[in-house]
Amino acid sequence: LLAEIIIAVLIILIITFYLLFRDNIVISIEIVKIDLDKETIDITINIKNKSIFSLNQVKLVDRVNGPIKIKEYKIVEPSSIYKVDNNYNLNWKFDNIRRNEEIVVSYTLEVKDLKEYKNIELPRAELRYKYLIWDRVKYSNGLIIRITK
Repeated sequence: LLAEIIIAVLIILIITFYLLFRDNIVISIEIVKIDLDKETIDITINIKNKSIFSLNQVKLVDRVNGPIKIKEYKIVEPSSIYKVDNNYNLNWKFDNIRRNEEIVVSYTLEVKDLKEYKNIELPRAELRYKYLIWDRVKYSNGLIIRITK
């Protein structure tokens, strides 16, 4: 009987620790609009903290491959932009993201001769953050835009 109680308590503790200390972070990239006439693509990155604790020292990195250019930032401008070869690294920094908080980053890409492309690939965004005492990295979905004529 004592062994069964100990096993039951251990199972409850394991489940409790799992639920308390797992990071339940969702990061996704979405295409809001493609305008073939203006040759623009509107992109939104959503970050949702569904975990119990806040995320700290949050850094979002998104990459834009050439010949695509950034036309404008809609909600939050990046903290820094690096150009490496023909690619841009966009970096946003946030002190924290509280539990149940959502952050939305939105920008417009400009693609010259958009109608001439068959595929445009947008790489996965990277989210680096501190969760409790652990440094974590989470990646978004990647996108491939297929343009049919």
